[in-house]
Formats: sequence, C-alpha cells, structure tokens
Amino acid sequence: MIFENKFVYTIISIVLSAVVGYLLLVLVYLLPVDRIRDNIAVSLSIQQTESDRYDWAPNIMSSSLDGFTDSLMLNMAAFKSDRGAFVDAADNICVWDETSGGSTVDILSNHVINKKEGASDFHYGRYWHGHLLYLKPLLMFLSVADIRFLLMVMEFSLTVCLLIMMHSRLGTSKTLIYGSAILLLNPISTALCMQYADIYLITIIGGLWILLKSETIDSDYWKVFIWIGIFTAFFDLLTYPLVALGFNLILCVVLSKKDTIDKIKMIVISSILWGVGYAGMWAEKWIIQSVFSKNSIMSAIQQILIRTSGDTSISRYTTNNSIFNAIGANMALMMSRPVKAIILLGIITVIVLIVSKKCRVIIPKDAIPMAVIACYPLVWCIVVREHSALHAFFTHRIMAIFLLAIGMIVVESLNFNSREK
Repeated sequence: MIFENKFVYTIISIVLSAVVGYLLLVLVYLLPVDRIRDNIAVSLSIQQTESDRYDWAPNIMSSSLDGFTDSLMLNMAAFKSDRGAFVDAADNICVWDETSGGSTVDILSNHVINKKEGASDFHYGRYWHGHLLYLKPLLMFLSVADIRFLLMVMEFSLTVCLLIMMHSRLGTSKTLIYGSAILLLNPISTALCMQYADIYLITIIGGLWILLKSETIDSDYWKVFIWIGIFTAFFDLLTYPLVALGFNLILCVVLSKKDTIDKIKMIVISSILWGVGYAGMWAEKWIIQSVFSKNSIMSAIQQILIRTSGDTSISRYTTNNSIFNAIGANMALMMSRPVKAIILLGIITVIVLIVSKKCRVIIPKDAIPMAVIACYPLVWCIVVREHSALHAFFTHRIMAIFLLAIGMIVVESLNFNSREK
C-alpha cells in the first residue's frame, strides 16, 4: 500500500509541477523585453570580457565560467515573438547566427542588443529553462552584475544556515567534511555563472529541507527526493544535476537511525524517485512543446542517445567518449593542486590524531551505504559518457560526491576520546 501511495503522490506531483511550471513561464513571457534588453546592455562588457569561457583562477577548472550558456540564457530572456506567450514558453526560442563562429556573446551583442539583421530562430524547447522565472523579472530592474551579487548573497546566506543547522545536529567533524565538499563546487563560480547557480541552490535548499525534517526523515525522505528531482529537471541545463541527489543522500544517511540494510534500501528508493521526478518532469516539457509548437520528442530522444553514446561519429564534436576518459577527465579536473593539498593535510591530521592517541580507529557504521553513494559519479560518467567527457570543465563537480562520501567514512572511523562539542 505504501508503494501505491508513493506512486500516486509521485505522478500527481510531476503533473501538477508541469502545469504550474508552464503557466509560470507563460506569465514571465508576457513581460515586455525592452527593459530587459537595456539592462543586459548595461553589463554587456562583462560578457564580452569573459567571452564564451573565462577562468578567474587559471589552471583551477572549477573557476571556469560558462559564458557561452549564460549569454544564451540572456539571449532567451530578451526574446519575444509575435506568436504569443503560450508558444514562446513551450519553444524557448533565442536568436542564432551561423556566421558568428558559435560565439553566443557575439550573437547577444550583435543581434539582441544592437538588433543586427541576419539572425535565425533557435528552438531550445527540450529543456524547461526554469531560470527564466527569476531571470526575466530581475532583468526588468537589475543588470547582470546586480544579479550575480544577489546570487552570491543568497548562496552564502543559505550555505551558512545549512552548516549551522548541520553542526547542531551532527557535530563539528561531519559539518567540516560537508562544508569542504561544498567548497569543491566553488561557490564563487556558481554565483558568477548563472548556469551553475541553480543546482547549487537546489542542493543547499534540499539539505535545509532534510535538516528541518531530521526527526521524521526516516519516514518522509522519499518526498524530498521526488521534489529535488522535479526542481532539478525544471531549472537545470544538464550541468552537474547528480550533486543535488548525491549530497542530500549522504545527508540523509548520516541523519538516519536505520540499520545498514534499511539505509541501502533508502538510498535505492530515494534514487529511483529522484530519477522518476527528474525524467518525468523533463519528458513533460517535450510533450508540452509538441502540443503548443513543434514535436520535439524524437529530437530529445536523439539528444539522449548522443549524450549517452561512446560513438564519436554521432557526436557533434570530435572527442574521446570512452568510459575511462569520461571518468578520468572529471576526476583529474576535480583534483586540482589546492584540492590535493587539502586532502594531504587531512591525511596528515588523521595520522597525527591516531599516533597521538587522540582518537582510535573503529569500523564506520555507514561505510557500505557511503561506498554505494561514492560510486554514483562513476556510474553517471559511464551512462552519460559523451556529455561528461565533452563538458568536464563543469561536470567534474559531480566528483565532489565521491570525495564527500569517502570523507564521511573516514570521519566515522575515528572515535575521539573526548566528547565532541
């Protein structure tokens, strides 16, 4: 009976989310675009300086900003056709120019701001583009620089709240490990790059929800992951969505009072429901576009086949799509020199604590559940290998799940002589 309830709840949640989400997009597409274009123009120099890719800390890949997609998002926010808001919200069109050399910054400048002729419509309706819900209204009053500042304030405030709540429930050691893993996502980049912001915020807000429900999480966890999956599909453009699942699974495991077998069951059920929420919500966008505009179902399926393929002949770009390259590239980009230095410092600290008898090594109670979650980024790279290999400069953030899970195993294997305060 409980699984029937979960099934009904999941289906109703996905259908209602699609209806509400689409209607909200219709509303923001009713907004006039003149002021939006004016405010984009105010900060256009930022996009032009950073171009399609910008590394604010060279040789540290997590500092790489995806100006290509951010300019595409601004392009879409400033677009309005004469076909009506219902069609625009389904199609999510932006302007495109094949002669631009693929530079979305140049397209934004030439065709959106300066209204140069010669552009064509690019239909990008296979994603929900939920970012338009806040981007279009904010651009009515604020510049891109202002929005970046707001994202930074929001991300910092929510992260501090999360870590404070986590410390009160789980103590210093686990909070320190979790906070370190958040830093691996590079909150500076996730605030400066709008494409990265959504998954970061969904991850943190999901964590706050889990902590607020910590007393009943063993019975209510499944609802959390359905909604995390739904919001991930609505807002994300296939950046590093697995982080929203993996980080919050780890948080649920350390909060749960279940035994090992039940925790593994919780991981499996949560992952399935997250996947159903994610895939179901995403698929509904294809149906909506097919109803109000053009049939995009086959196009979306074709994109899935490309993104999961190891065959370079069907990829748009020449790249090594092998499993080993997908995993290796993402792990290598995660393991920058500062990250290696921090890990080495952590290892030295643990050794000193053990040798000085400040703590003793015990069998960690959550070793098996954490090991299962640690494998998630590896499985993701195997399944979504083309995308993981091609876009490793931002997908490498999923490897933070692996390091977080290993870190939690290490922390749980240390039994301190004095009680942690």
